[in-house]
Amino acid sequence: MTTIATALLFAAAASAEIVERTTGPDASWANPVNRNLLRLARCETGYLTGGRVNWRHHNGTYTGGLGFAHSTWSYYKRFVRPVPRARYAADATVAQQLAVGRVLVRVFGGYSSWPACHRRLGLPG
Repeated sequence: MTTIATALLFAAAASAEIVERTTGPDASWANPVNRNLLRLARCETGYLTGGRVNWRHHNGTYTGGLGFAHSTWSYYKRFVRPVPRARYAADATVAQQLAVGRVLVRVFGGYSSWPACHRRLGLPG
């Protein structure tokens, strides 16, 4: 991605055109983006007993069920309402992690923020 394209993406997000909520219809499991994010979380961090996602995953570099880098979490959580107070994604609720994931999907037009897993799962980049 070019520097200009990246700057335009950040400008669109910063202009408050992209805001996600932790409650409401977009936050439900009926939303296909949430179901895809759940699939990504299973791919990114592995499963707990019974196929559950480890939403508290923290390996020093990536954190939370969706494996956010700290810088990604710190920047994009500001586009969630209410804004998550958790310093790390692993300390946030599942709804907050999914809301930040939806922000990334909207900003980047797909699931390219998770390069290996989005390809493995056949999700659009």
